[in-house]
Amino acid sequence: MSEDGAYGRRISNRFRLEPRDAVVVKSLNKVSFAATRLATPAHNHGRTVPVPPEDTLSVVLKLRDILKHELYMGGKPLRPGPMLVGTFSVVDLADDPILDLTDPFDVVQFYIPRSAFDCVALDAGIRRIDDLICRPGHSYDDPVIRHLGYALLPALDRPHEVNQLFVDHIASAMHLHLACMYGGMRSPPPVKGGLASWQLKRAAELLSANLNGEIALAAVASACGLSLSHFTRAFRNSTGEPPHRWLLGRRVDSAKSLLRSSKLSLSEIAAVCGFADQSHFTRIFRRYVGVSPGEWRRQGKA
Repeated sequence: MSEDGAYGRRISNRFRLEPRDAVVVKSLNKVSFAATRLATPAHNHGRTVPVPPEDTLSVVLKLRDILKHELYMGGKPLRPGPMLVGTFSVVDLADDPILDLTDPFDVVQFYIPRSAFDCVALDAGIRRIDDLICRPGHSYDDPVIRHLGYALLPALDRPHEVNQLFVDHIASAMHLHLACMYGGMRSPPPVKGGLASWQLKRAAELLSANLNGEIALAAVASACGLSLSHFTRAFRNSTGEPPHRWLLGRRVDSAKSLLRSSKLSLSEIAAVCGFADQSHFTRIFRRYVGVSPGEWRRQGKA
């Protein structure tokens, strides 16, 4: 993976671990969000390699307890407390953070440039934040961050199956929550209505034309003349589900049509309908329909 920040293979190297890929969101060719899972069962892992300073926050969600570790910021030692499973902490990558890890660890590291928060404020038409009020080394128990992080775990286990819409959705939700809860940003007003009929039609056309999900959520919102946050909430109001989940249903519908009307193999149908491979197709189809695509075809439901 080609990278320009401390995520994926580069952050894995800083932790002296096997290289890992990351799920990444880009805005105007700049990374606005990335997530990387970092883990080792070994004790006394030692110090991390210094990270080149950058104007970025590292938000770390713990997937197992870390009771013993040391943290240095700008060469000065801090006294962090225990970091329990499900909690998160924040460090500023501009402050030269170094961890000395004694306990085994399993974490998801979220890479969030500060510029991402400016984009959130501009998109929502609200005042930007100066910084997050989070003490380095302090753990925060936040169910929203925890659930967003857990939702990304399957994507980190199978990055080849990830679609951009889903990661966009998680990134947008995390940026907004952090800015409002820990940055003092005023929450955007609630969107009570749904999309206009032409907007829903346009969004459906764009999403259906990109069944693999490799279209930026911001691009769909822009085509509807809406900000990203307004579009996402209005789309859910209109359809009852977020765009990435709506698109999964359309993939399954397209697959049913091909199972019914063609002699294409399951692997060919998987490719046409935007699934990563036949295994991914089978798993999603079974989740929605209750049986595998092969069984559905054999039962004559096609």
